[in-house]
Amino acid sequence: MKREVDDDDLPLPVRAKAQRIDTKQDTSINEGESATVSVASKLDKFLKSSFSIGGKAVGLALKSGRVSVNGSKETKGFLDLKVGDVVRVIKETVVTQPKTFLFESKHIAIMWKLPGTAVKSLDIPSDWIPFTTLDTATQGLVILAKNEETFENLRILNNKGLISETWTCLCTGNVSAIRSLKRDETFELDHSIDGVADEPVSLCTFLDSSRTKNYESGWISVVLVSPIQDFAPVPLQPLNHLQGTEHPVLDAHYIALTGIDFEFDGKPVGVALGPPEKFKSFIKKEHEAWRVKRDADIKELKKGGVGVTESVEKQLDAGVPIPYILGLKTFCGHQFHVTPSVMIPKIGTETLIQSLLQTHATVPKTSASPQILDLGTGSGCILLTLLMHPLLQNATGLGIDISSDALKVAEMNRKRHNLTHRATFLESSFEQIPNVLDSTKPVKYILTNPPYLPKRLYDSDRIYASQRHEPSVALLAGEDGLDAYREIFRALGECGRKGVVVGDGTVLFVEVNNGELADAVKRIFLVEGGGWRFERTDVDGKGLQRCVVFRWSI
Repeated sequence: MKREVDDDDLPLPVRAKAQRIDTKQDTSINEGESATVSVASKLDKFLKSSFSIGGKAVGLALKSGRVSVNGSKETKGFLDLKVGDVVRVIKETVVTQPKTFLFESKHIAIMWKLPGTAVKSLDIPSDWIPFTTLDTATQGLVILAKNEETFENLRILNNKGLISETWTCLCTGNVSAIRSLKRDETFELDHSIDGVADEPVSLCTFLDSSRTKNYESGWISVVLVSPIQDFAPVPLQPLNHLQGTEHPVLDAHYIALTGIDFEFDGKPVGVALGPPEKFKSFIKKEHEAWRVKRDADIKELKKGGVGVTESVEKQLDAGVPIPYILGLKTFCGHQFHVTPSVMIPKIGTETLIQSLLQTHATVPKTSASPQILDLGTGSGCILLTLLMHPLLQNATGLGIDISSDALKVAEMNRKRHNLTHRATFLESSFEQIPNVLDSTKPVKYILTNPPYLPKRLYDSDRIYASQRHEPSVALLAGEDGLDAYREIFRALGECGRKGVVVGDGTVLFVEVNNGELADAVKRIFLVEGGGWRFERTDVDGKGLQRCVVFRWSI
């Protein structure tokens, strides 16, 4: 039978300690420490290099809201920083590992271990022997044995599965919806765990779910997990079992051993605690962030003339981006139709527009009206925006895309902006360009914003949640994210050698999203005999390299 423990039931000295046992601990960052960005970088990389902290500490600092950029809290490590940004990291309160026992008998005691504290370094009387094994990052209850004989008896009980453990876990996903459960209802997990020959079984109890802004699923759930097999629990069994579900643990920092229950010498031994304060505080912060984002989304929808119906609420719950719900997105001051068949126009892509206009501004006004080729046109927003600019009022353009659904959207936008006489669209892959355009004369400008996400990144939790709703064909570009660039290089090179599409003086504008990708693109296009000469790299408003410009020179 478990002995329920709360603050009011504990003796006064124990209450005082129990109120402090869940205080967060991180001594790796100095309070109020700040640094100014001198070279454009991702936020997580900047934190590691400028504050000399490891990846886990960076993750904890971001998730706990202790990082700010220019005075605003930031939780996404992949945020692009620009030169001059001020990053500040706030240290959390540091406390001493509590010494108070939550349970104590002649032979056995139970105490709480803080995260970041190794079991072997616990400050306990020398005549007590730690029995429970928790890794340094994990917080939870630790059983202590008074002597070697008691330790051996505990080992025997544990090997038979007679020491009941209850773990409190924070999971991503709405367990209630995923498993059709009400609060306090249970389910079992019995799938195999890598590296474990036996077949462990975990009994899980769903406690509650709450909304979150910073996790793709949009939900955080609290689940209790208890190993119930007739042999010793597998190390971190709850974590490993939940990782094989649709609602995995957020990370190893969000599991805690909060319950222990067994009999020793015919007497009950046990402590049962609720979720750690760290967990409750985290859930509250996440829900508040979600509420702020939801209110802002509703305001934007109403401004766009869309009422918040049950259907719209479901789309917001699913993380559908606002432009897809509205069906419109503003780009360079013009509104364009968008659907989930096309990428949502991004402000960074405006650099592509500016780069071409910068080049065209140097062309004599007496020159012939230029032709523009847009590879991977999507909604057509790039090509159509250029054709609407005063400098290019006599230009014509062709947009190519592999997706017929995307081209339907581009056609809607062509009509919306009355450009049916100056813009045309064609369905084709990059590889087929030399064939489908085999009679096209060389054009003045070619521009492209191709897919450039590596598969490993797309499959991770490091991309923006909104990107999950955008067409994968417009995002994914092979294992290294460079497949589309290689296809374009090969296709345009063939065109140049055949004297179609590409000719002397043709200028190519290629979108990238950082300096590392810009360098990789230059390595592809500047091979000997490739036909392209590097002209410049243009940056966006954040100082990030966004457009690489080449000129055909064979």
